[in-house]
Amino acid sequence: MGIASILADGLGLMIGSLIAAALMTLAAWWLADRAHRPWLAPVMLAAVVAGVLISPLEASLFVRMVSVFGLVGAGLLWFVGHGTGNAPVEHEAAGSFLQAER
Repeated sequence: MGIASILADGLGLMIGSLIAAALMTLAAWWLADRAHRPWLAPVMLAAVVAGVLISPLEASLFVRMVSVFGLVGAGLLWFVGHGTGNAPVEHEAAGSFLQAER
């Protein structure tokens, strides 16, 4: 019974920390999207993780796992937010379509 309890605790810790980090990542993305600054999402997430890691809460294994998964989420948000809003808008296709109708 001891091994099953250890596996259940580990699985619960893993799934719970993944869910908490995913919710934290989604909240950061939503706030950055509302502010129209997609590059701000990974910065907010990294700031929250850094703040938690220097607090007394860092002693908890759950908080450390959420922090690690949150940093992975910040990296993913950096890739997603870095590519948005930087590409020039092409209006040539719309212009050529309007010229073809005339």
